[in-house]
Amino acid sequence: MPNSTRPKRLRRRVLESRPVSACIRAAERSLGPRGGDCLVVAMFHETLSAERFAAQLDVLLEGRQVVSGQMVVDAFAGQGELPANSLWITFDDAYGDFYDVAWPVLERRGLPVTQFIATGFVGSSPAAFWWDRLQSAFKHGRARSVEIPLAHGGTTVVSLSSRGKAWNRARAEIKQMSHTLAMESVDQIIERLDAPDGIVESRVMTWDEIRKLVGRGLEVGGHTREHPMLDQLTREAAAEEIAHGFEDLRANLDSVLPVFAYPSGQYTQGVMESVRRCGIDMAVTTVNGFNRVATVDPMQIRRVPIGPLANEAAVRLRLLMARHGGA
Repeated sequence: MPNSTRPKRLRRRVLESRPVSACIRAAERSLGPRGGDCLVVAMFHETLSAERFAAQLDVLLEGRQVVSGQMVVDAFAGQGELPANSLWITFDDAYGDFYDVAWPVLERRGLPVTQFIATGFVGSSPAAFWWDRLQSAFKHGRARSVEIPLAHGGTTVVSLSSRGKAWNRARAEIKQMSHTLAMESVDQIIERLDAPDGIVESRVMTWDEIRKLVGRGLEVGGHTREHPMLDQLTREAAAEEIAHGFEDLRANLDSVLPVFAYPSGQYTQGVMESVRRCGIDMAVTTVNGFNRVATVDPMQIRRVPIGPLANEAAVRLRLLMARHGGA
């Protein structure tokens, strides 16, 4: 997507510049450490290189002590206490690069990590997540414009002179649709983009790979079966998706953490109740922020999203922003 990567590259260059990096470090020093029962939950999806991931971890680990998901579960259940400035490392979606790139780095450092898995996609190669398929189609499609269905009815024609903007518009609309309509719309847009098939570059881990890592210490939590936007389902359908995901995990793995991650970070009060009916009392969001164990709602734990390309300055900036979004 050449004409959509320039703004991202410019942002990265700005963050890598000495003046901006110096300002971020000065802000860190002026604010000082945030202690007490503060829990930072790092959220990753994909990792592109061991070197970049290790550098991201170096920043996250400054003044923080990594804790396991089980320690977090115990703390919220009143069965233990977390150390000051705790860091919980989490991944969503079980992409294959976790097995190939991230896990070796974490294992060498002896760091616990929790992976939230949408079970219906395990072993898919290339990855069959709708956003991967759609983004790849926007990147490689031969069309010059595309008709995008709108969440509240009708359609709009979007020029592909800026494929990144068009992709973001389509993704935003799809996230507000019912699951069935959303998946139909994804297929329609991909067809209209006239993109070649099978060009998604990522894959999802297999059950054998996941079992191997669980045997070596990986923690696993629920993320539904089909990764729908739960706030766009009926309460009954949402409850089934959540339950089926945990059923699949327990059928394939010896150990499953009683924690859930909302797909795409979308949830409602009804969704939270559906999670609780599955016997799960902890859930993580995609909301950027820190957490105070004494005050945060365990069904709305905030995380700090770290993208695969984020450099040291970008991670520091994300952490600074998260301090103002604490709960």
